[in-house]
Amino acid sequence: MKVDQPQRIGDYLLLGRLGRGAMGTVYLGQGSDGRQVAVKVARAELADDPRFRERFRREMQMARAVGS
Repeated sequence: MKVDQPQRIGDYLLLGRLGRGAMGTVYLGQGSDGRQVAVKVARAELADDPRFRERFRREMQMARAVGS
């Protein structure tokens, strides 16, 4: 992990960066139970855009529906 990247986000230890795109950065995270997850961090300048927030909300709903 690069020095300028966070080591933790919320309850997740970040193991590395998976990718970066127009919406933000995706990290490989690990929860306290050992389960690995993708942790997506949106770009700060998008946070106030209502269209982006709705799109991100729908994306999270779809990801939760997939489950394990």
